[in-house]
Amino acid sequence: MRCRSPIWACLPPSFDCAWRATGIRAFSVVRITYPGGRIVTVPSGFSVLEASRWARIPHASVCGGRGRCSTCRVRVVGRPLPAPDAAERQTLMRIDAPADVRLACQLRPSADLAVDLLVRPNAETRPDAVRFNAASEGGKELQIAALFVDLRESTRLATDRLPYDALFLFDRYIQAVTVAVRQNRGHVTSIAGDGS
Repeated sequence: MRCRSPIWACLPPSFDCAWRATGIRAFSVVRITYPGGRIVTVPSGFSVLEASRWARIPHASVCGGRGRCSTCRVRVVGRPLPAPDAAERQTLMRIDAPADVRLACQLRPSADLAVDLLVRPNAETRPDAVRFNAASEGGKELQIAALFVDLRESTRLATDRLPYDALFLFDRYIQAVTVAVRQNRGHVTSIAGDGS
């Protein structure tokens, strides 16, 4: 399996002692202090999210470390940081984050720091739970146009009609709409009544 992170992120935790003995002398390192006082030492250049994964500390992250969501966000305790880049700044502005909150996937500390995880990962995933697969397994980000179409006064149209006549009318409407969507390379994802 190919690892997309720096080579050190692929090492198992059992390698930690040997790596500390040789790596600290060979590489610039930073120490990240997590809640509960746990300290993780990683090479300078690691993101906080990569450090969490390397140390097997549960850390929420939905977008795969691309700065497109805010689930990995952390509060940085007691240290001024350089300004975030444009992509991270845009995400932080959308959630109205204070200055001490950063995206762990984008924050690559050059000095020791302490962080507090702001989105707690689930301690366990229940086997009977329904999950949104794009979030749990990773998805593909696409630009889309969403169209919601409604048949105006559908309840009034169905009133005083025989049930099969009403179904015939709605079926013709659904056919007209779905054909138009598909002819324009669209996909129909849901057809439902409003229940009124």
